Amino acid sequence: MAEIIINKEKHECAPAVAAYVKELDKYNKALLSDIAKKLEEIAELKTENARLEESFQRATGAVAADTLPTLAEMRKISEMCRKSKCDNCPYLNKSIKKCRFVHGADYWDFGGADDDR
Repeated sequence: MAEIIINKEKHECAPAVAAYVKELDKYNKALLSDIAKKLEEIAELKTENARLEESFQRATGAVAADTLPTLAEMRKISEMCRKSKCDNCPYLNKSIKKCRFVHGADYWDFGGADDDR
């Protein structure tokens, strides 16, 4: 008689049963391998979907195409505006020679859902 191990316990069985169990084990390993590959594909598709969604939102204007300035950058620009050093300001509106944020960070408005009404 052949022995097989099920749940860490040895069991006596006929050789045909042992061979069948080995075949099932090979089949299960193949299924687990296929599942792992599919999970990797799903992760890649989720990443690609997120990238495409962000690209679509930028194209439709749902999100800003450029990143918003950080708080440190806002303070620096606000100080530049107070001291009238707008020549180096990245937010200088060159057509009217005036910084968009001349009144300081308190008046900064980047738009959004509230402005879409």
